Amino acid sequence: MMRRGGSAYTGVDHSAKGLKSDGEIYISGGVIDLSTADDAIHAGVLLTVDDGELTILSSDDALHSDDLLEINGGRIDITDCFEGIEAFAIEVSGGDVVIRAVNDGINANGSEFGMMGWGRGSSEAAEVEITSLSGEATTYYRQTGGTVDLVVTGNTNNVGDGIDSNGYVYIDGGVL
Repeated sequence: MMRRGGSAYTGVDHSAKGLKSDGEIYISGGVIDLSTADDAIHAGVLLTVDDGELTILSSDDALHSDDLLEINGGRIDITDCFEGIEAFAIEVSGGDVVIRAVNDGINANGSEFGMMGWGRGSSEAAEVEITSLSGEATTYYRQTGGTVDLVVTGNTNNVGDGIDSNGYVYIDGGVL
C-alpha cells in the first residue's frame, strides 16, 4: 500500500532493480530505457536478448543472470554502470553492445551460480559438478559474433577489467 505524498510501501520487500525474475527473462524486441539503483535487468536463471533497443544506466550490474546470459541481437547501450554484463556463462553471438563501466565491463563470475546452492557450500560440494544451462561446468565468456565496445573507467576504489572471467574466455568471431 502506498502512503499519500510518497513512494514508501508497507509490507513489501523492496527492490531497486528495473526488470527482475527468479527464472527467465526473454527480450525479443521493443525499446527499453532503464535507470536503476541496483541491477537494471536481473534473471535468476536465464537472460536472453534476441532483439530490441536497450538503454541502461545502473548503479550496479546492467545485465545480470545467475546462470546463462545470451545476446543474439539488438542494440544494447549501457551508458554507465558498476559492472556491465555479469553471469556464470555469457554468450554473445550478435547484436551491437556498448558498455561504459566503472568496474568490469564483462564479468563471467562462477560464484553467483554457486551461491544458488547447486553444489557449493554444502558438505557434498567436492562431489557435485556445477553445470550451467549452457552445459558447461566452468564459468566463461564466449563471443562468436556481434560487436562489443568496452570502456572501463575505474574510480578511486576500483580499477576494473574489460573482461574478467573466473574461468575461460573464447573469442571465435565478432568485433571486440
